[in-house]
Amino acid sequence: MAETEQDLSREDDELSTLFAREEQNQLCKDLETNPSLARARCEAVEWILKVNAHYSFTVLNAVLAVNYLDRFLSSVHLQKEKPWMTQLAAVSCLSLAAKVEETQVPLLLDFQAKFKMNDTVIPFLSSSVLEFHQNPAVEAPQKKINMKFDHLVLGPAAGQGLPNRLQCQGTKALNKTHTPSSSTAGESVDFVTVFTVYNTSLADSRLSNMVTVGNASYTKMERSMAVLNVFINFIQVTMPRSNVVILTDPASDLSLSRNSVTVYPIQGDYSRDKLMLQRIRSYITFLETRLGELAVNPGHTSHYIFTDSDIAVVDDLGHLFKDHPNFHLALTFRNNKEQPLNSGFIAVRGTTDAILRAKIFLQEVLKVYSSKYMSASRMLGDQLALAWAVKSHPGFDMRRFTKAQAFLENIGGASVLFLPCATYNWTPPEGAGQFHGMPLDVKVVHFKGSRKRLMLESWDFLSSSSDIFDMLCLVLSSGRTKYDF
Repeated sequence: MAETEQDLSREDDELSTLFAREEQNQLCKDLETNPSLARARCEAVEWILKVNAHYSFTVLNAVLAVNYLDRFLSSVHLQKEKPWMTQLAAVSCLSLAAKVEETQVPLLLDFQAKFKMNDTVIPFLSSSVLEFHQNPAVEAPQKKINMKFDHLVLGPAAGQGLPNRLQCQGTKALNKTHTPSSSTAGESVDFVTVFTVYNTSLADSRLSNMVTVGNASYTKMERSMAVLNVFINFIQVTMPRSNVVILTDPASDLSLSRNSVTVYPIQGDYSRDKLMLQRIRSYITFLETRLGELAVNPGHTSHYIFTDSDIAVVDDLGHLFKDHPNFHLALTFRNNKEQPLNSGFIAVRGTTDAILRAKIFLQEVLKVYSSKYMSASRMLGDQLALAWAVKSHPGFDMRRFTKAQAFLENIGGASVLFLPCATYNWTPPEGAGQFHGMPLDVKVVHFKGSRKRLMLESWDFLSSSSDIFDMLCLVLSSGRTKYDF
């Protein structure tokens, strides 16, 4: 008991010391004499704590964000008639702190939406907050915070100086540790994607709605077809022995004539709000067809990778089935509490047993989707259903998603290989999110949302340079958001 009291006494002394330091801080004095500043800081700190909890960030992340905020407030003069400046500072500080402490960081726009800020001024304030990294005079509990400061890099290239990150000088790659490999001899890997086209109005084909990328201009439908063609192009460059299967609505006229590409019509509801649900159904139908074909011709083995059509395969994925011989299907994961699994990449081994187990697993996901997540956002329902099917399995440890390391787990009778998105489903971050850089071993780049423009630009660059690492430097240095796709 005496020892416990001694420990408490020591903690009280440490707290007293910290409070004493706070009293010496000029900001502390300013808050006492400036009620409007104190009120603005209080609201900003409350917002930081609320959003920090919403995203399940660590306590240290909140401490670092508030530390940034206080140091910023003590270094600038805020005008009473511009309360948005403190709000903007809170957004920037939390975003930058998360890039130091967290492995998965929401887009800046997601933070910004909480205050409905003007997105044109955030980068300027962010650059001011970033200067704190170069100032050694840091208050508060510094030792623990400094342990992760190397995760945030100030320099001309994102990820510069970090291990296992691509190093670039402009669009020139400085480190290349591997060359594209060949798929396992005697086996093939086919890519399967769901794609459909929608009827467009005359307004969509007007010149005012055209988008230009390089020397080409596209209508809305032409953009989608351009992305699909680039998806095929990347596969044929990195995995020339692979076939591409496009599952589509029988009513869609893709007008696609490419070598090693098969258009496979499957009946269903491909409307925009049901597309993710239909995608699972189409995958199941395709796997059922393959089971029938294997029953007739069991000697031919072809593995399958089901992906979104806005991905670029930048390295041969044939090794996946050789290096991990015991999985039936593979999923990609990220450190995201609500949506840890991304449905944009699903690999299935080509054996009868694996295809059957993968089909049963997807049927369970479809059942969960139909019963629980029909009201979810059309782009999230399948991911939520996928996560539920995995998380609800008895004994599954969600903490395994916090480390970007592949692992194997039995889920409902299927041997599921979990692969980190950082390697097999990497999405180019926007703006300041690039500080972490690009993993050097990235195999698949996922150009989600407005990044599809960057996908087309990347292919144009690769076509002229023929160097995939230099192309990745172009992706890494882009750092901009295009909303016209």
